[in-house]
Amino acid sequence: MQLEQDIFERVKLTLVNCQHFPAERIQPDSTFEQLELDSLDAVEMVILLEEEFNIDIDDELVTSARSVPDVVSYIKGKSGNGNYRA
Repeated sequence: MQLEQDIFERVKLTLVNCQHFPAERIQPDSTFEQLELDSLDAVEMVILLEEEFNIDIDDELVTSARSVPDVVSYIKGKSGNGNYRA
């Protein structure tokens, strides 16, 4: 559970830096619809997440992820494969 919280905090910080959202607006269960992220925002977010987590993110995440939990779960899955580095 701590890993998920750590990943969430880094995803949240990335969204704040990327989209200039107020941090309190981004919750662990926020959807991209609630955050009003469009497809171009999602692409920018993925690029920044790749840099933040030093991982390669599949293009399908841009089209399949619909929420912050989707992104956290994806990154957590990368950590299970040994691909994610803090």
